[in-house]
Amino acid sequence: MAIQGPLRELGIHDVFQLLDLGRKTGVLRITSALRQNEGTIWFHDAAVVAASIQSNPHPLGTALLRAGKIREEDLARARAVQTQGDPRRIGEILVSAGAITARELEAQVHAHIEDVVFTMLGWSEGYFIFEECVPDAIPRETELRISVEHLLLEWARR
Repeated sequence: MAIQGPLRELGIHDVFQLLDLGRKTGVLRITSALRQNEGTIWFHDAAVVAASIQSNPHPLGTALLRAGKIREEDLARARAVQTQGDPRRIGEILVSAGAITARELEAQVHAHIEDVVFTMLGWSEGYFIFEECVPDAIPRETELRISVEHLLLEWARR
């Protein structure tokens, strides 16, 4: 079942609470013509597990490099492993190679998700659509699950 509509009629925090109450699994897409931006948030049993936004298209490897968590050689090796057909995500390859710890990877993914979600929570105009999907279709770097309640409280605190 799809839930959709303009943000001026149903604010994004209301959409989050609706998805939380319904324990939904799926993908929420939000577009803002005013900001010329689009974001996507993936939910699994009402917890946020992944997020991306058009205005910050940097993949995880680049974000880890910019944060000083890995070296360029580490990223190049991990990408080469993927190019050779390894189906694992870049973060998993970096952890298994010892370039970064699982805890550091999770912290970086957590910070990225918060940045994306907090940006979109500030949007009061635009359009949203939520579509349910199977958990296997969700692009996850880690097993990280961030509760909607935590995100809304942290956003309000800032």
